[in-house]
Amino acid sequence: MKPNKNTPIIEWEGNLEDDCSAHFNGLLLRAEKMEHASWWWSVSLTGKYGKEIDSANNYAHKISSGPAARKAAERVAIAYIPPPSSRTSAFNRLEIFLRKLFFNESKTNTTLP
Repeated sequence: MKPNKNTPIIEWEGNLEDDCSAHFNGLLLRAEKMEHASWWWSVSLTGKYGKEIDSANNYAHKISSGPAARKAAERVAIAYIPPPSSRTSAFNRLEIFLRKLFFNESKTNTTLP
C-alpha cells in the first residue's frame, strides 16, 4: 500500500514473490502464492487462537499478484484497527460523553482531573 501521512507503513517479511507475512497492531497479515498463479491473503488476530478476521477465501474474485494480495490484507487490517488519530478522536468523544453522564460537566471540558 502506498503510504501517505495518514496511512501506516506495514513492513512485510519473507519471500514477497511466494509467501510473506507482516505484523500490525496485534494482527497477522499473510499473503501466499497458490496454484495457477493466483494469490491468497488473510488477516488474523495474533495470539494463542489467531481468529481470522478476513481472507481471500471470503471472495470469489481471484488475485493475480503479490502486491495486490498484500494491499488487500493491508486494507482489511487498517480498516479493522483505525489509525491513532481516529482512535484519539473516538476516545475524546467517549470521554466527553462519560463526563456529561457521571459528572454533569459541559461538553467543552475534555481533560481528566
